[in-house]
Amino acid sequence: MGGASAIANNKSLRAWADFRAAAACALVVFGCVVGSLAFTTEADRLAALWPANAAMLALVLRNPARRTDLLMVSAWTANLLANLAVELAPMRAVTLATANCAEVAIAVELLRRIGGPTLDLTRLRHLKALALAALAAPMVSGAVASVALNLLEGAPVLSSFVHWWATDGLGMLVLTPAFLLLSPRRMGRLWRPELRRGSLGLAVLLALALAVVFGQSRYPLGVLAPVVLMLIAFQRGVTGAALGLLATAVVGSAATMHGFGLLARVETQTEQALVLQAYLAVTVAGALPVAVSMAQRRRLERSLTSARAEAERSERRYRLVADHSTDVITHLDVTGRATFISPSSAALIGHAPERLIGTATLDLVHPDDVERVRGAFLALLDPAAPVRAIECRLRHADGRWIWIEAKPTAVRGPDGRVSGYVDVVRDVSARKAADAELAEAKLQAEAAAAAKSDFLATMSHELRTPLTSIIGFSGLLAGSERLGEGESRYVERIRVASEALLGVVNDVLDFSRLEAGAVELDPQPFQLSTLVGETVGLVAQQAEAKGLSLEAGIEPADAVLVGDGPRLRQVLLNFLANAVKFTARGGVAVTAEVRPAGPARARLKVSVRDTGIGVAPDKLDQLFDRFVQADGSISRRFGGTGLGLAISRRLIGIMGGEIGVDTRPGEGSTFWFEVDLPVVDATARPVAAAIAPLSAARVLMVDDNAANRELGRALLEAAGLEVDTACDGVEAVEAVKAQAYAVVLMDVHMPEMDGMDATRAIRGLGPRFASLPIVALTANVLPEAVARCLEAGMDDHVGKPIIPAQLYAALGRWLPAEAA
Repeated sequence: MGGASAIANNKSLRAWADFRAAAACALVVFGCVVGSLAFTTEADRLAALWPANAAMLALVLRNPARRTDLLMVSAWTANLLANLAVELAPMRAVTLATANCAEVAIAVELLRRIGGPTLDLTRLRHLKALALAALAAPMVSGAVASVALNLLEGAPVLSSFVHWWATDGLGMLVLTPAFLLLSPRRMGRLWRPELRRGSLGLAVLLALALAVVFGQSRYPLGVLAPVVLMLIAFQRGVTGAALGLLATAVVGSAATMHGFGLLARVETQTEQALVLQAYLAVTVAGALPVAVSMAQRRRLERSLTSARAEAERSERRYRLVADHSTDVITHLDVTGRATFISPSSAALIGHAPERLIGTATLDLVHPDDVERVRGAFLALLDPAAPVRAIECRLRHADGRWIWIEAKPTAVRGPDGRVSGYVDVVRDVSARKAADAELAEAKLQAEAAAAAKSDFLATMSHELRTPLTSIIGFSGLLAGSERLGEGESRYVERIRVASEALLGVVNDVLDFSRLEAGAVELDPQPFQLSTLVGETVGLVAQQAEAKGLSLEAGIEPADAVLVGDGPRLRQVLLNFLANAVKFTARGGVAVTAEVRPAGPARARLKVSVRDTGIGVAPDKLDQLFDRFVQADGSISRRFGGTGLGLAISRRLIGIMGGEIGVDTRPGEGSTFWFEVDLPVVDATARPVAAAIAPLSAARVLMVDDNAANRELGRALLEAAGLEVDTACDGVEAVEAVKAQAYAVVLMDVHMPEMDGMDATRAIRGLGPRFASLPIVALTANVLPEAVARCLEAGMDDHVGKPIIPAQLYAALGRWLPAEAA
């Protein structure tokens, strides 16, 4: 409601303003027409100027364009009423009113098309437009009116046309500028305190000149008024000139009509009017263009002054920036010589700016960098070349070299050609030093990482080599029927201790690979029940020995997923081993649950619940950190490195899953993990391939350690294989030449010739040896070591200590079908 009321109020105000403008226009036109016709209707008396149309034109131009039609209608009505008021014939009254309004309409259209919506007589283009309108519009309206009057009254066409054209045109030229410029704001400018005395003096001077010109007829001094008007135009611009012309026209017309002044000796009133019109036209032609030219000159001077002041302010700002910038700002000519250098050059290279002006900047550049810097500047000759930073060395005043970064840009003239360069230079010595330190630190870090990797590889090899014999021979002894009860118990303790030590070694290697990001997942389809059953079987013996129950539940039992089965088994085995280790009575239960998690995906949750000692609440946050156990006494009571859970968390994290524990001290714990895995349909389910017993094949066992050769022979012969041995790569190559083997088991680290060189040598013996299966049998189990073995031409890898099942599985993959 409030908005509608405001709109209605605005419309009412606008309508009232339009009415007032129309009424004012009608009154002014009515007064001008009546006043002018009062003279022209008397015998032999003609007006030199027609003010009505000039006033009408000024009123229309001073109002918004939307009021033009309203003002024209009100002016036509007032003109008609004025014509009738002085007792003109109705048809003559209508003809004159219509011709006058048509004349003003033509003039308005011309002025708005040429000069735009607003007429500014201080601009020469707009003054020319007014002159054109004052010539063209009365010419058209005069032609129409003269013909119409001839038809109505028999008036002579030519004399009527000339008088109409001269009177109306001169009225527009002389009176319209005055009517347009007569406003309190413009008049106030002329009477400002600093101009008041001068304006009053010019007014008095013009009055005296007009009195001399039009107050006596004895001396022809008509030139005085134009001279004074020219002076007024110079001093007070267009407003002063327009007011002076108005005064001249009024005084001249009044004096001439009453027989005084310059034109008193002219015989007839008609001739007096024509001469006065010519006099006023010459006066207008002299005064108004001069006033407009002076106005444009003053406007140009103000613009130049403003531009000069802005340029000075801009220069001060840029000078302030240049003087206080820590970067050096330079300007170079096309030859590369400095024409300007900011004061910061003293801090950068130790030279004051004045010492460097006129010098070639390349003279300061390090000889090794000169060509590169020159090329960068030459590249800027191409307008499309991007701005690029240049790093180079400059000679400091003290003789040392400093690193700087420069960003030159080309300065182009109006023709597009390069006229110089602007360059911003900053000291980057500290950054270059930091980069060098960073590069050195990177090299040191890489060297440390390499040393760490070498250390791990070496320690792994050196620990696994004796463990191979310990685990292998203890396993063989455990299977002997000639050992007594005590000896069997001792052998079992040796086996358990050695496997525990192997677990420590494996944990350290796994964690090192995880920290280095060297672990890559190998997703393959796997049967969930098989994975859980095999893993539970690995700890069944330990659980049975402690009298613990061991249960497993899988839902659904036939679930087949795609994931890194060995890594999932490693996490589950860690949970189970810990559960058995830390549970004294009760039991351990495994649950594996598969829930849908989207199209062709499932959420696998595996939990291991025990009835062991549990975990204190204040230890939960650190439980999955490396080398952390529930408390310091745990490692003494139960052993272990504290890496198992840390490794498990890293592995589950790589798979994008979650891992955690729910526990109550003294009542037990539930360790769990969840991962999202793809689901395999029935057609893609893994099928376990049955491996036949090994027999009837000859293999070559290559190892520089006699104990390992003996262990290997024992394991291989127990599987029904024929075995030859070699103690280094040289013997291996010769053996392969002399005897055909189904498989070669090749150690890597050996004297004389290592396993990789031996493999390459065997592959180079000819086509028959290209397909000979060579299986690496080495204590170095790091992924990069395995990759190097495969790159050297080996077909498979079995790590030490030798696990008989793993060894037999590898042989089953490579032995001919008739031997396997």
